[in-house]
Amino acid sequence: MAEPITTDEVLARRDGELRDRLLRSGSLTNSEIASLRGVRVASARSFVARERRRHRLFTVRHGRNVIVPRILI
Repeated sequence: MAEPITTDEVLARRDGELRDRLLRSGSLTNSEIASLRGVRVASARSFVARERRRHRLFTVRHGRNVIVPRILI
């Protein structure tokens, strides 16, 4: 007989599905954001940091880069 699925398992599965959806939407680096906004990389970096502090977006560190899910920009 199979073990019942716990609430934690359901939440972990849902979080994984949401994370996969975000990853499929793509992501942007500070350099790419700068290019889209027509500003210097330093300005884009400041914009991202300010918006992150205001809880208006979140970032993920990937290697040496900070990336922002494309859907949030």
